Amino acid sequence: MVKLRRRRWNVRRAVAVRAAVYSAEVLEKRLLLDGVIYVDGNSPAELPNGTSWLSAYKDLQDALASAGPGTTIEVAQGTYLPTQTPNRFASFELKDGVKIQGGF
Repeated sequence: MVKLRRRRWNVRRAVAVRAAVYSAEVLEKRLLLDGVIYVDGNSPAELPNGTSWLSAYKDLQDALASAGPGTTIEVAQGTYLPTQTPNRFASFELKDGVKIQGGF
């Protein structure tokens, strides 16, 4: 019976953790809708979210996916490619209402 109780507690805890992570992701996207997203190919962040230079996305594609109208994407100096493959026809798809500024 003790193992059963412990397992129920672990399931409840796992559900609570998943809910917290989901809430944080939703909140993060809401914060980014009208703010600034940071991109730095040399970002030290292990789990980049684009909310500061210390947690900057390493890939411009990730920033574009997170951006909404009114967002500014600030990109650190460097070369950014739309894909890691040798596909010469790949390109960045820009969004209406999103500014991209570079050279930081």
